[in-house]
Amino acid sequence: MIGNKSIKKKIASGLLALGTALTMAQSANAAETHGKEMVTFGDSFSANGGAQGDRAAASPFLASLPLPPVCKNDNHNWAHQTARNLGYSLADYTCNGTNYTIAAYIEHAVRSGNIGPNTKEVTLMYGGLQPDTYVDTLANATLPNIPKGSNFRGFLAAQFHRIRSAAPNARITMVNYVPMTVNDTLCVIHSNLLKLPLSFPGATRAEEEFNREIGRAAGSLGVNFIDLHNQAKTHDPCQPDTSQRWAVAVRTPTAPSVMPMHPTDVGHTGMAGIITNSLKN
Repeated sequence: MIGNKSIKKKIASGLLALGTALTMAQSANAAETHGKEMVTFGDSFSANGGAQGDRAAASPFLASLPLPPVCKNDNHNWAHQTARNLGYSLADYTCNGTNYTIAAYIEHAVRSGNIGPNTKEVTLMYGGLQPDTYVDTLANATLPNIPKGSNFRGFLAAQFHRIRSAAPNARITMVNYVPMTVNDTLCVIHSNLLKLPLSFPGATRAEEEFNREIGRAAGSLGVNFIDLHNQAKTHDPCQPDTSQRWAVAVRTPTAPSVMPMHPTDVGHTGMAGIITNSLKN
C-alpha cells in the first residue's frame, strides 16, 4: 500500500517536472521572439528554389492562396552560406517570384519573431521582379539629378520602417544582382564544343543602369548597399572557366545550376563570399 508521503512526493515531483517544462517552453518562446541574427529576402536569384535532396529548404513563411503555400529555397544559396560563414542563425524568407509579396514576408518575419531585437543583419537582393524598379531605372537614366517620385522607394521605405520597429539594432542591406551579359552579349551556350552568343544591343547598359538604381535607392533610403554586380564582373555566362562562371543562360553539367538564366552553384558560393566580406566590415 502506498503511503500519503509517497503520494505527496510523487505529486511534488510531477509538479516540479511540469513547472520545469513550462519554464523551458517559455524560455524557448522568448528566445524565438528575440529574432534570428540574420534574415534574408529576395527572389529566385537568392532563393534558388527547386534544389533537390539535402539541399532542399523552405522559407518560414506559410500562406494560403493567392500566395504560394510554401516558398522553397536552397540550403546552398548565398543566404544560407553567408549565415554559416558569419556563424549567424538564419531565417531565409527568399522565395522564387518575390515581388510586392515581400511585404507579406516581412510582416510574417516581424509577427513570428524571426525579426526582433537580436537581429543583426537584414539583407535583400530585391527588385528584379518589381516593375517600379524598372520605371525608376528609366527615369533616373534619362533625367538624372532631377527630383521625382518613386513608388519603388516609397514601398521599400514602408518595409524598412516595419523592420526597424521590431529590430532597431539591425543593419538593413540591399544587394544588387550578378551580371548576365557582357558587351551586349548573352552567352546561351559557352563550351569548347559549342558557342552560342546572342547579341542584344543596349542590353549591358540597361543591366548596368538597373543595378545602379538599386544602389541609388539604398542611398536614398539610408541603408547599406553591396555592389555585387560590379564585384562579380567577369563571372557572367560568357566566362570560359566554368569554375568561375557564376550564372548561366542554359543549364549545363559543367556549370551546374538549379535553374536556367540564374546563378550557378559556384555562383552562390561566390556571391556569399562577397556578401560575407562586406557584412564583416
